[in-house]
Amino acid sequence: MNVGKIPSLLDTFNEKYRGPAIHPVELSPRYDLSRDWIARKPEGKFPFSHFPGVYVFVDETEDVVYVGKASNNNTLGQRVSSYFKGVGGGKAVARLAVCEKVRFVHTIKVSESFFSAAVEEFLIQRLDPTLNRHGRLKKEALKLAPQ
Repeated sequence: MNVGKIPSLLDTFNEKYRGPAIHPVELSPRYDLSRDWIARKPEGKFPFSHFPGVYVFVDETEDVVYVGKASNNNTLGQRVSSYFKGVGGGKAVARLAVCEKVRFVHTIKVSESFFSAAVEEFLIQRLDPTLNRHGRLKKEALKLAPQ
């Protein structure tokens, strides 16, 4: 499904499922892995990198390929950067073969880490990303990328 549906889905989530004491979830601008990657300390460079939340991997055609969460002791920057490594020149390469098709990343900030799982599952159910299966990365996606 196309990434363009995410803003309206998050509006629906905020209206229907977010309690009055919880801040609304917030979607980041698109982060281009082929252009925006900073090889030094990438975990501090992603939008909302120091917060818990949800990340959305998007391919070249703007289709959502994977939705995951950063919660508990992980921040979005730590979690997203674990899939990629910097190779200099501001570029990133995938650590897992499946991530080779990922071009863009969107992050979604949540106010409480326990809320990440709810947002992740909400998006997976509605976006049906090609690499998610019951909220987890499919087994075939766990192969290492050629170096």
